[in-house]
Amino acid sequence: MIALGAATAYVIGSRFLPVLLNRAVLCGALYGVFVYFFMNQIVVRLSATAKYPFSLKLTIIGIIIHIFCVGLPIALVARHFLAGPRSLAFASS
Repeated sequence: MIALGAATAYVIGSRFLPVLLNRAVLCGALYGVFVYFFMNQIVVRLSATAKYPFSLKLTIIGIIIHIFCVGLPIALVARHFLAGPRSLAFASS
């Protein structure tokens, strides 16, 4: 449900900010970072999970995972299904 919510928010946002589709790689990477911090600063703190001390190593790993496994897939799939063929740089030929 959390991933579905993140994807839904990106798709809705892309309707108001076309740059989210036109620059899908950059925006997807940034969105992955945003989702990571949203999850860790809001969702996890409000949940009943055990609290662990800060670890820079785990934070960096978590951010990289969210970039490549959350943000980029959401942005690239949204661009594939929502953007017209003109907005894709490689579709000009």
